[in-house]
Amino acid sequence: MTTILYDPITPKEMAYARKVKCAYHNCPCDAINSHLLQKGRWLKDIAEDGKVLQMSDDQLQSLIDGDENGNIYSLLSINKALSLPIFCPQHDQKLFRDFEIRDLDLSNEVHFLKLSYRAFCATLAQEKRRNIFYEVNPAINPICSGELFDEQKRYSDFVVGVFAAYLDDMFSRVKSKDTSDYLFQIVHTERFPLCLSDVIIKEGDLLQCYMNQYQSSMLYPMFVHAIPYENESVLIMGYDKRQCNCRIEEQIKRWVNATDKEKVISEWMVKTNNWCVTPSYFGNDPEDICEEIFRRKVDYAFR
Repeated sequence: MTTILYDPITPKEMAYARKVKCAYHNCPCDAINSHLLQKGRWLKDIAEDGKVLQMSDDQLQSLIDGDENGNIYSLLSINKALSLPIFCPQHDQKLFRDFEIRDLDLSNEVHFLKLSYRAFCATLAQEKRRNIFYEVNPAINPICSGELFDEQKRYSDFVVGVFAAYLDDMFSRVKSKDTSDYLFQIVHTERFPLCLSDVIIKEGDLLQCYMNQYQSSMLYPMFVHAIPYENESVLIMGYDKRQCNCRIEEQIKRWVNATDKEKVISEWMVKTNNWCVTPSYFGNDPEDICEEIFRRKVDYAFR
């Protein structure tokens, strides 16, 4: 998701934390902060003094809201980076134990499916967060009312429903280890000090679903992951063959065949939110680069 319509205020954060439940199917337990990529292996591998550079929803939203003093990026410890409430402790360990206790098997597409499932669960968690803020906002800020606000809330309700329905099906494939409906491709490239795990869904596709008011409409998700792996980086990309079109096929083909993989990495940074890099990757003064990524991100979201 790239359209972000909330501003972070502590009471809303607290309300969000109280309401988040585990993303595992029908689990009633509270979610804890789950890392999208393993802290002890992948995040630690790119950290400098235990910290990474990350852009977040909160920082992007502060700028969209016109806060010119808002920071575009933060230095975060690996304990906090790429971490948000998704699963309860039991299911966070149970679902991903096979490649987090050992290592990612690049010949095992079930591992890629699980990475993609967790990334989509994170996307749903982020949308639920925005949705809860719509409920809390009017009590904190009376300006957050009226038809426009109500329409944004209805749209967010709809997106939550669409994502949840898709994840129900994806969960069944994870449980049965059935990857037949998914196509994943791997690219080995020079090492980039980047960790990225997300799902790309064009806002226009979501809006089309909303206009149709039909929750089985096509979302056309693309799953993208960038992981440091030994002395190189591995780019994993894929899609659901049941929700595919020429645009997705051409996009994946372009990424796979690109001679300049750094441009692919840059494009992924623009089109996703859940990534972090080694602090020195952008040089001694990363603000200009982060601002450019931010400008391109906003253009991508609203074009």
